[in-house]
Amino acid sequence: MIIGTFLNHFEWTADDNIYPFSQSASMNHSHFETSVQFVRENAVGATVHDGLFARASSASTIDAYLTANRFM
Repeated sequence: MIIGTFLNHFEWTADDNIYPFSQSASMNHSHFETSVQFVRENAVGATVHDGLFARASSASTIDAYLTANRFM
């Protein structure tokens, strides 16, 4: 709920980009999609990208995502 409270109380604009990601060993893709939907519902006004769900061992997937979104 801490994340939801933050997302609800921040004044988001279309220039704000949110890139959800998870590299959890216990979360599955369905949980991740539910979390992304939660972010979209609570960060009204922001651009919420599809994000990345990967295992920590998927270094090449993580690197590709970071590069594609100009974080590296």
